[in-house]
Amino acid sequence: MRALLPFRRLTLWLSFAALGAMGCGGGAKQDDGGPCLPPSEAGGASDEGPTDTPPSDVSGDYTVTLTNLSNSCVKETDWMADATTDGVRYDIRQDGESITAEAQGNAAVYFVLLTGSNDFSGAVHGNSFKLTDVGPNVKTDQSCSYTLNAVVSGTIDGDTIAGKVTYRPVISADPSCNPDCEPYVCQAEQEYVGTRAPR
Repeated sequence: MRALLPFRRLTLWLSFAALGAMGCGGGAKQDDGGPCLPPSEAGGASDEGPTDTPPSDVSGDYTVTLTNLSNSCVKETDWMADATTDGVRYDIRQDGESITAEAQGNAAVYFVLLTGSNDFSGAVHGNSFKLTDVGPNVKTDQSCSYTLNAVVSGTIDGDTIAGKVTYRPVISADPSCNPDCEPYVCQAEQEYVGTRAPR
């Protein structure tokens, strides 16, 4: 069975990604009259610090298979658990520990529509890596606004990569101040495995 797009407002096939970005607006304030601050864990992906292990070479053109896992973003997503998407293309470029990436084909269009960007950046430490697509697109639901990031984390073993894609809204105000943001304290995950094309 092929995986459906995690976001029901879009009609393209999913490529490779994770969620996050920002905000509940409306000038909400706490009960004590102070500003309503974002949650302390705002949903973005932080890169691990440098390690003594040299970075593996993760650069290349990959084709992966995605499998849907858990999903608590029921208001934003339409998720079929265990469904898969084959033939997802993802290209990674590397300069030392720094890496950038882009999805290809329909996946690239999907990310632009979903987050507003198809530009992933991150780092590799040893054989582990993490890439984040920070989306500039702002979405709203009643008085809550937010953006979405896509976070790809994984490991490499030879020419095989495997890991997870995490989608998570990042909101600018705590839901205790703005209940409209409560449905967006959530995340959806996929796992992937794929291989690098010969170079």
